[in-house]
Amino acid sequence: MKKLIYLFAIPFLFLFVSCGDDEHTHDQIQMASSVVTVDWYQGGSTDYPIWTSGIAWPSITSEVLNNGLIMVYGQAPTGGWVMLPFTFVWGGYESSILITVGVGEIVLEWVDSDLIQPDYPFVETFRIVVIENKYLLPVDIDLKNIEELEKYAKH
Repeated sequence: MKKLIYLFAIPFLFLFVSCGDDEHTHDQIQMASSVVTVDWYQGGSTDYPIWTSGIAWPSITSEVLNNGLIMVYGQAPTGGWVMLPFTFVWGGYESSILITVGVGEIVLEWVDSDLIQPDYPFVETFRIVVIENKYLLPVDIDLKNIEELEKYAKH
């Protein structure tokens, strides 16, 4: 019987013993965000014609690649930000912006699904977000929404 009292008393105490709102802390998310404008260069091969652009980004270390999160958003013609990779659907084909991330760099590629040399890309402004530790992010955060992510990081 005595064990039953402890069994119910301990969880009951947790209802009344907690930290106040001003006492609650969590690890701060280390996040850097910048907007860049790129120049595109013709690349690829005759079988795979593309436009490409490289961005030097020194804060992308092997530690960030292993434990962090690197996200790239392109500025859409409407002014909003879309998370990459992204595909624009046209009349009979699609144009895609692809990303490859390595230590110290981000490589962007613009390719059309019809494998004909695309016109010069109309997306030239990108927002790059580097988060040092992705494990500090809540699981329900919408990474496609850059404003929500930045708001949480400032919290």
